Amino acid sequence: MSKGLWPIKIRLSVSREQIKRAFEDADEGLRDLTPAMEKVKGILAAMFVEVFGSEGTALGKEQWSQLSKVYAERKQRLGITNATLKLTGQLLASLGEAEGGFDSIRSIRRRSGGLPKLFFGTRLPYAPGLNYGEKQRRRMPARPFIGITQQAAEETTSSIQELLQERLNRLGAALSAEGT
Repeated sequence: MSKGLWPIKIRLSVSREQIKRAFEDADEGLRDLTPAMEKVKGILAAMFVEVFGSEGTALGKEQWSQLSKVYAERKQRLGITNATLKLTGQLLASLGEAEGGFDSIRSIRRRSGGLPKLFFGTRLPYAPGLNYGEKQRRRMPARPFIGITQQAAEETTSSIQELLQERLNRLGAALSAEGT
């Protein structure tokens, strides 16, 4: 022992029950991604506006097929925009563009013991025909609008990572507080 230094003993007392409780709380906190999923709703709504504005190219796919001449003329006579997949605006609104929208976010479900999954789409009955095409009845080409852009995927990942980091920081703080 060096001259002038005094030995100090520190006794740390943490019960197994305290540690167990802290980890159980952390486990539940890491599984509940609902706050991040709420942010993801906004990311998806903005993404759908981008997808429709780019006529599908934002998804990394080819631009949607042109409207048929007959349908384009009909829209023109009615004084409606010539934008593809926009007649009434209901489709994009159902995907989250409208104030109070988010009809597209079907649910945030968590299976027992698993991580939550976000299910999104639209309830409009004609949407699958527009997304996948209808070759039988209407000879309508597929114009895919359901998907995720690279930017939306990155923003979604970032939102979830931020939430998880915040929860891990809380676990560290809880364990530190338990040990004092």
